[in-house]
Amino acid sequence: MTLRLKINAIVSLLTDPAPEPEGAGPDALVDRYRVQSHYLLQRCWLDAPPLPDRLATLPQVPTLLLHARIPHSWLRWIDGAGHDPAHPAMAAAMVAALDHYALHGDFGDGLPR
Repeated sequence: MTLRLKINAIVSLLTDPAPEPEGAGPDALVDRYRVQSHYLLQRCWLDAPPLPDRLATLPQVPTLLLHARIPHSWLRWIDGAGHDPAHPAMAAAMVAALDHYALHGDFGDGLPR
């Protein structure tokens, strides 16, 4: 599979609409679409400078980023890529992860080799 096909397959997975949460009542759906509407009204902040560029103006204070851990998962930071699955660094990381999975049946520890 070529790099372009791998990237297209991943982008398709990332951009397909997520299924409605099972058993989500009307209130949960209204909340979900309220958040989505807010993002769309702001044009998803695409007109704003990228977040890392804006962070440079903040005072340098100790910062800790926290995220819940999903069992059997790894988190890998890809510098400069943001949420852009087509960014060269993100695409290279996805291809490397998929190649590792194809050879070993897992994604490894998520660390660069």
